[in-house]
Amino acid sequence: MRKLFVLIFVLSFGLCFSQSPTPAKSINFTEFKKVIQKGVVIIEFNAPFNRKNTLHEWYKLENCDFYRVCIEGSPQLREKYKIRAVPTLIMFNNGVKEEIYRANIMLQLPISLFDLQKDIDKLYLNRF
Repeated sequence: MRKLFVLIFVLSFGLCFSQSPTPAKSINFTEFKKVIQKGVVIIEFNAPFNRKNTLHEWYKLENCDFYRVCIEGSPQLREKYKIRAVPTLIMFNNGVKEEIYRANIMLQLPISLFDLQKDIDKLYLNRF
């Protein structure tokens, strides 16, 4: 019985730490307008040279959808939203731009995941 308990514990521990989230969906100019239309949506604009400063824990965000846009492949969006620093996060609510978070001089986001979730929750709760 003790061996069974140890085996179950080891297996469950391994499963908890071996699961990795699926990558955030990357979208392009043609998909952009459609995905921002429904609910709270976070779009991360970034570039390949700055992958280490991406929002790695995006999967922990609740009550929103999260997408990535590569500014090299979508110059129209880069110009439209005046993306001058990466990463830049833009929060949309039913197609309306609500918040924008631009990278600092170190190319890092100036907002914590906790504060970002608070902003998402405000928008999400306003719909009731």
